Parts: sequence; C-alpha cells; structure tokens
Amino acid sequence: MIKKINWGTAIVIFFAIFLSLAAIFITFAMRQNNDLVASDYYEQGAHFSQTIEIKKRSIPFKDSIKLYQTESSINLELCQNIAQKASSYTIQFYCGSNIKNDLSFNYKSIADSLNASKSTLVFDLAKFKKSYYSAKIIWWVDTLKFEIDKELIIK
Repeated sequence: MIKKINWGTAIVIFFAIFLSLAAIFITFAMRQNNDLVASDYYEQGAHFSQTIEIKKRSIPFKDSIKLYQTESSINLELCQNIAQKASSYTIQFYCGSNIKNDLSFNYKSIADSLNASKSTLVFDLAKFKKSYYSAKIIWWVDTLKFEIDKELIIK
C-alpha cells in the first residue's frame, strides 16, 4: 500500500533534495583547477593587435611544422626555412589539466639543438605527463616574431 504524503512534507523533501544537490555541485566546482593559461593575461590583452599581426605573419608556416609522439620522445619537425633563418626560438607546452606540468624550452643556437639530418627537435617523453598539451612554437627572424600553436595528446 502506498502511503500518501501531504503537500507540506513534499515541499520540505523537495527543498532538502534540491539543497543537497546544490551543495554537491558547489563542492565539485570548488575542487576544480581554475589556473589561468597566462599570469599576465591583462597585459597580453592590451597588446592583442600585435598578437594578431604575429599570427597573420605565421600562417604560411602552419602546415610546415609537425609535432608528434614516438615511443620514447616528442618530435617537433621544423621546415628548412625556419631552421636556417631563425635566430632563436621557444617551445612552450601548456598542460590542459595541471599548470605544474607546463614545460618551456628556449634555444639560442639552432644548430646545437636540431638533429643534423633533419630539422627536428627531440624532447624526452619522460618529462611529459599523460595529458592534453597545447604547444606554442615561437621563433624570431631578425626582429620579427613568429608564432604557431599545435595540439598534442600524450598517451
């Protein structure tokens, strides 16, 4: 036999369940990582027009840079044009799940850092955690800055 619940009790039960679910959601939301991609986002926003010019200038090189994972390394293949003309470059790997796993590599001498047979940079896979990474490849030719973004999932 089903017991009838009066309307006052039903309202109290409804609000108790609603508040319980709200508390669970708030607890879940408070435990999430909300790190910023950049600590100086305001300054970067102020210079956004420069960023647009850098991105436009870099578009022809987008498909000539390849980023991939092998069994023991992460490889970044640069086209010969970049490898020969760039005076220095920086590769930044941003980990989507944890800012502590971000990595940055700076190179001043291109010849010392590249594989001689190809224009390939090799990064030790052990330095990376299994996660999604957004890679930013930055290089300078004379005083011009170029920048390409690539994505990588470490398995």
